[in-house]
Amino acid sequence: MTLGDLNKQLIEILSTCLFVESPVTEVRLILSKLLKKTPSSFLGLSLQMEIDREVKEAAFQFVNERKNGRSVASILGFRDFYDLQFEVDDNVLIPRPETEFLVEYVLNLNIDKEIRVLDVGAGSGTICVTVAKHRPKWNVEALEVSEKAINILKRNVDSNNVNVNIIEKDFFNFEPAHSYDLILSNPPYIPTEDVMQLLARHDADDPMLALDGGSDGLIFYRELKEFAEKFLNIGGLLIMEHGFDQKKSMHEIFNSALLCVVQTLQDYAGLDRVTIVKKIG
Repeated sequence: MTLGDLNKQLIEILSTCLFVESPVTEVRLILSKLLKKTPSSFLGLSLQMEIDREVKEAAFQFVNERKNGRSVASILGFRDFYDLQFEVDDNVLIPRPETEFLVEYVLNLNIDKEIRVLDVGAGSGTICVTVAKHRPKWNVEALEVSEKAINILKRNVDSNNVNVNIIEKDFFNFEPAHSYDLILSNPPYIPTEDVMQLLARHDADDPMLALDGGSDGLIFYRELKEFAEKFLNIGGLLIMEHGFDQKKSMHEIFNSALLCVVQTLQDYAGLDRVTIVKKIG
């Protein structure tokens, strides 16, 4: 089979999937991985090139996995985020473009000094690693409970050559020895019932631990409030990603005697996505 024939057949398969926005792009990424080429150099290959049976079989396997709902990032084993590349697999939340709004806000803060930063529920490390890469003066810590996720996190810290202190603990039982100037988090925020429906429909292949926010999707935010009241320095910021329909809940939870909501940012689609909270007392 030639590369052209294989490429055409794979695109036809993915074109039947309504959730695949760009079959052409995804097939190019999959074939580039299997042929050990960059996506750009793949475009220069001859369509008449003969493809080995092993590559053909692997390509059909990957495309069928994608058709069954597995994300292209977990198939490829990496995902670009901001200006870095991260290893990912089925044990971590696949990085979303929306999370870049959180990171961009953090990097635009006018803080050119040593501060303590905590990333709660770090997963693959997209937030903490990107922040550490661009703000080397900051002391960045990453809190994560999943051993499998921590293995990925460690490799992403090493591959991006950053200094991040990884803490393997359950956030709900975490008592740090010091306070923080900046707390960042993209916690699970989908209600349990909705998570079960997503997984049943193959709309998500992320681990349930990274999705399940409790019965109403807000359990981690209530814990973040208590944590910030104890361990966020006065004047410090708590910056969190959340669901597009959770802005009202963010304001209800975080406007208190010690905390106040500064603003809520909207994502590329104009949906409420990131809320910033300040410690005032």
